[in-house]
Amino acid sequence: MKNKGYKILLIISFIFVLFSITSCKNKNIKFDNDIDVYTDYSLGKNGIHFGCLYEYEEYDDHVLSLYFDLEIGNANNHKVNIEIKNPIAYGNDTKLEEKVLSTYDHNDKSYTKEFTNKKLVLDKKKKANLGIEHVNFILVIKDGNPNCKYRIDFKCNNVNLSVYSYKKDYETSKFMYVHNPSYQSSVLADAEYDMNAVFGYKPSTTGSLSQFADYDWTNEEAVLGYKEERIKYISENDERIKTLENDLRSQNKSIEEIARECSTLRNQIRLDQYKDDPEGLALLKERNLSKYGHEEGPLPDELYQKYGSWEAVLEKCYSVNRGMDACCGVYDMFFYLYNDFAY
Repeated sequence: MKNKGYKILLIISFIFVLFSITSCKNKNIKFDNDIDVYTDYSLGKNGIHFGCLYEYEEYDDHVLSLYFDLEIGNANNHKVNIEIKNPIAYGNDTKLEEKVLSTYDHNDKSYTKEFTNKKLVLDKKKKANLGIEHVNFILVIKDGNPNCKYRIDFKCNNVNLSVYSYKKDYETSKFMYVHNPSYQSSVLADAEYDMNAVFGYKPSTTGSLSQFADYDWTNEEAVLGYKEERIKYISENDERIKTLENDLRSQNKSIEEIARECSTLRNQIRLDQYKDDPEGLALLKERNLSKYGHEEGPLPDELYQKYGSWEAVLEKCYSVNRGMDACCGVYDMFFYLYNDFAY
């Protein structure tokens, strides 16, 4: 009888130990829906608590650096596995070209570290304290606008999680550029800020866009039409130049030969833009004659003297008029065509 009771006690002890071992194993948390983490706000899901703080700095060279500190706490009595991966940057809910970084040194732009996937093990709850880990996201915006909303989306285990920040006076109904056009002299040479304009800018009467200055840039229907035309123009012509470049490269042409032919095509594209507008074509040729000494636009050799290399001449073949982009609402969309990012 005594032996039987002893055996039962051993079996119970073994089951208890087995249960203890299995209960101490790390667990992968599954969430039932997507999660938004607002600035200075925290929430809990399945015993996991999320909070986010952020800060931003503006620098004289118009770089906006946003630092997000995501705090993840574990309120469970067991360890938890969390994986953070694939962060994507947004400005005013539009996907950005900018990469999400984990380190950034403004004084040494060559020293950066792109965010990589992170696997975390959150320690189990210890009395009143949570097992806490921090994940840092850094977003660097060239010509950044602190009044805009910036957001980072990423995957947290099986759900999409977002962290974002914006000033209290942010208005979703008011149009704002993520990259501020007013920071660029090349924009202000051809356009001017106008709070009543649909996209905040209109052509100036003194720049190269003066022929468009009399248009009604407060008319939303008309300006949205200009925007559609602008997107089509840039996309189609970018493709024409890229097709020519690829064809020349396949023929093993030198970089000088490629740059010369692409530059000539770019000039022709600008002239073709006014094929149904004789008055506009005459004005363009007149400006080219005044600025370059010939109607067709800058010659390849002149561009080489200006930029110092055929690689730069070729790169400039893809450039666009920033002032018109600002007026038409596509400045953010084509920002990557004319600005190197801070990193």
